[in-house]
Amino acid sequence: GLGNIFERLTGESHAMLSMLGLSVDSTILATTKLVFFGAVVIFIMIRSGINIEYGKEPGTALSTIITAMFGFATAGLILSTLLTFVSGGAILDTALADSTNVSPIIQQSKLMQVLIFNQDLWYALPAILILGVGFLSSE
Repeated sequence: GLGNIFERLTGESHAMLSMLGLSVDSTILATTKLVFFGAVVIFIMIRSGINIEYGKEPGTALSTIITAMFGFATAGLILSTLLTFVSGGAILDTALADSTNVSPIIQQSKLMQVLIFNQDLWYALPAILILGVGFLSSE
């Protein structure tokens, strides 16, 4: 991505950057990529005006459950995408767990293991839920 291109470009001028007091290492690049990705996602979500509504029976327990399921699926998708983005790997890369940026997180958290080892589920779950709610809403 852009971080890898920036690292490649600054790799040749590493001596000059360190003379100026600037250092470019993988931690700074990963943090910058994460912040940039988060800002882009928030900007797109605010500007797009995405609205999912189950209009058959508003205010019922089913509506609350559907909202919770969409929130859970969206959170899993965002976290899985962030981990992919930070690792510098491709989407649905099977070697994501071996990345130097992600492997310490996996060793410390069972939740992150579930997120990384089931990436395909997190990418497909929102679409499956949209289809399911579509079938529930159809008359």
